[in-house]
Amino acid sequence: MPVLLKGEMMKENMIYGFMLIILLFMIKPLYGTTYTVEGKTITVPLSGVDEVNKPESQNIVRYLNPQTLSLTNYNEVIYQADLGELISNSYCRNLDRLGNNQYNKFWIEFKYYDTLMDKNEFFEKKVLTVNNKPIIGEGSYQLAQLERGNSLQLKLSFKLRNNWLYSNTPEPIKIKQGDALAVITMLCVNRSSNVYQGGDEQNSRYNAFTIVTAKAAQPFTFNFARTCSIADNNQTIKLKDVTVKELNEKKEVQGGRFDIKLNCPTQSVKNAYIIFTDAIDSTNTGRDIGMLSSPETMTTKTVLTVKDAVTNQPLVYRKKNTLPSNGNFFDKPKPDEKGFYQFNQEPLNGNATHSYNVYYHRVSDKVSVQPGKISAKLTYNIYYN
Repeated sequence: MPVLLKGEMMKENMIYGFMLIILLFMIKPLYGTTYTVEGKTITVPLSGVDEVNKPESQNIVRYLNPQTLSLTNYNEVIYQADLGELISNSYCRNLDRLGNNQYNKFWIEFKYYDTLMDKNEFFEKKVLTVNNKPIIGEGSYQLAQLERGNSLQLKLSFKLRNNWLYSNTPEPIKIKQGDALAVITMLCVNRSSNVYQGGDEQNSRYNAFTIVTAKAAQPFTFNFARTCSIADNNQTIKLKDVTVKELNEKKEVQGGRFDIKLNCPTQSVKNAYIIFTDAIDSTNTGRDIGMLSSPETMTTKTVLTVKDAVTNQPLVYRKKNTLPSNGNFFDKPKPDEKGFYQFNQEPLNGNATHSYNVYYHRVSDKVSVQPGKISAKLTYNIYYN
């Protein structure tokens, strides 16, 4: 019995091995020469027909020039170049084999490989356009119809993401002259109409394949808007005295107010955000009333609470440095995440002030307030974008 079981297993293994060999044999002829360009592995597709006479593959470098959208816009740059000379002469089509109409008009499949991986987290998804047609990544069937003698405009957009926060003005991000911006592949395909059809082939006998390494002809610097300074970053607020009788009757009595003032330079950041932390107990979230921890609560049966003076809503506290960070940058929390507040109501321009009210709050309706002193400590962090 054991021998029979082993025999069956060996039989299955032999069948699977035979199938694997067939698959490898079928797949292998679809691939040709392999290039490694800027760390990307790119394989030239084989036409399967007339490999000897098809145009030779090219691996070239082209330099793109930067252009800003305006003199005041420093968070986006477009690198561009006209590569029309690539599709001149016999590129894609051999004049001896085709009529003039087929010779002058042809289709090219474009693919785009990102090469600025060390800076990717700071930018929105980069978009390559070919004669204003978007090319997204390495997907197939991103085709553009071209005509010999016309321009081939490549544009590569780099735009800083606006959902990064920072607490101190970051160092500029620089694209240096000669930096590889992208690797772009161009493959001639056989198409019979403006609509892609199932019978159209990428494996055309007149295929040409070109690898273009797009490099920066000139440098470009992304400068970050300057952060604001805090007018008084170490305040001590003396609250007014309240009577035990008043607090027992009203449960909550305002004891004072404090302001946080930002001095923002010209061409400063547009938005500021603030996070508060209970400096005595960093795990305290405020218990829905903006309550701060106090060493005197047990004896006075009282707590101090803080509310936003504009919304009259109690603060929710967070632990310090809880935002996910990458160097000097922080992820912006989701809109519904508690304890993360927009500081300014209008775009920052000059000075901005936000006020907060502090209250004495009775701990319980069942326990009478006791006379004495009470104190608490609050810290805050401000972030910008």
